[in-house]
Amino acid sequence: MTLLSRLLDKAVECPRGYLVQREYRNYEAFLNLYERIGYAPSLPEELQLWNERSVDTWSHLDSELPGTYTGGQSGDQLASGAGTLPMSPSIVYGHSWCMEKTLDAAFTLYCQALYSLEWMDRFPAASHWAGSYVYGKRFVKLLQREPLTAKIPDQLGFDVLRCKPGLGHHPERIHSADSLVVEEGGSGETELSSVCRAVFTHLSCAHPAMYRFHTVRQFAVECPRTHCVKAVVLMHEARPELTAINIFSRAWVFPTDDTESPIMLMDTLQKTEMLCDKSLEIVMHQRVSDSTALVTDRYAHAFWAFAPRSSLSDLRESFRAAFGELMGKYSLDELDKLYSRLAELSLSPARAQGEPSDRSVGR
Repeated sequence: MTLLSRLLDKAVECPRGYLVQREYRNYEAFLNLYERIGYAPSLPEELQLWNERSVDTWSHLDSELPGTYTGGQSGDQLASGAGTLPMSPSIVYGHSWCMEKTLDAAFTLYCQALYSLEWMDRFPAASHWAGSYVYGKRFVKLLQREPLTAKIPDQLGFDVLRCKPGLGHHPERIHSADSLVVEEGGSGETELSSVCRAVFTHLSCAHPAMYRFHTVRQFAVECPRTHCVKAVVLMHEARPELTAINIFSRAWVFPTDDTESPIMLMDTLQKTEMLCDKSLEIVMHQRVSDSTALVTDRYAHAFWAFAPRSSLSDLRESFRAAFGELMGKYSLDELDKLYSRLAELSLSPARAQGEPSDRSVGR
């Protein structure tokens, strides 16, 4: 057995034992990690408000659902972070994964990936574990989109156009879109493609454990002249900074016309009063590739994957292969030093019981 394999086995044995649970006393460490990674706003005046919103939301969430976000400690600071929350009754979502470019960070993020899958046991009614990944990064595509192992059986994979909010309310922009009507309720699901219908069904309501933090409402986007439904919208709303990029506060758009350009649809929808200040996830009828995926200051192509409970063992193998390749880029000397540090960490009662620990894997 290679040294790298032994390191990966260490994570499998007890992933929670190498993690730090987010709680009020260490919020500053998590805020600092987000700031170093780039999740936090860069302008000082925006940073202070973001800090306040984050602490307020985290304090409520961590009180009701403790342990849903953890960090990987390296020396005197966090090197990685990851969270897990129920997005709907059927979906458990692994969110806000981040890490610095160090071996300690890669190892602890692998631990957090495994720990995230354990949350499927906390929500036994959930049928799928979900991850989302922006195109353009080789490592993240190995997790679910193009695993080094066999493809994840029966996984529901689809692409979205992830759009930043428009320019906000402006009478001229809103008037130019008066050909569209956005009405709460309505119908149109029957006109969706099979993939859109499947995703719509999974995301059409919030999980009961999240009712204080997350709500979902349905809207129909219609042309008043023809009364045709152009799109069905699931408006997800949540406390700010619930996740790093506020996935729980996005409008999910399901187009009925599979020939319309998602970018043109984005431009049209963001001229309406209802959607002009919302981030959008426009579910695409066709898949994109690394060569055709776009990332701009307004939007980016992203991949979502809903892995069924029956395929979690395959997903674990996919994670192991992906993190094995990432950690394998470090020298044998670095791997050996990390393994030695892990061996020095005695099996504390907390780690033996599988609870998140305060122990650092680095120095």
